[in-house]
Amino acid sequence: MPTRRPRNQAEATLFDLMTSHGWTPSKRGWPDFICYKDNRVLVIEVKPHRGRRLKREQLRIMQHLAAHGIDCYRWNPDTGFEPILGNTQPKL
Repeated sequence: MPTRRPRNQAEATLFDLMTSHGWTPSKRGWPDFICYKDNRVLVIEVKPHRGRRLKREQLRIMQHLAAHGIDCYRWNPDTGFEPILGNTQPKL
């Protein structure tokens, strides 16, 4: 699902360039936190309750990041970390 063309002229120019080369640019769905420590990176989407699911664009972004070796998680105060695409529980 492509995102809407940005109003900002510089962003619109990049948007047009990327789409003309077959890319799907997105400014939506990015995780709430990118956490880093030493040489590790964790990407985390926070949901306030256990039953709250990731939105379609959030899941799509997280799946792409996880497919490239980035540890991605959904987190909520009730159950803690839930891995995206088979990641293991993070070692904090």
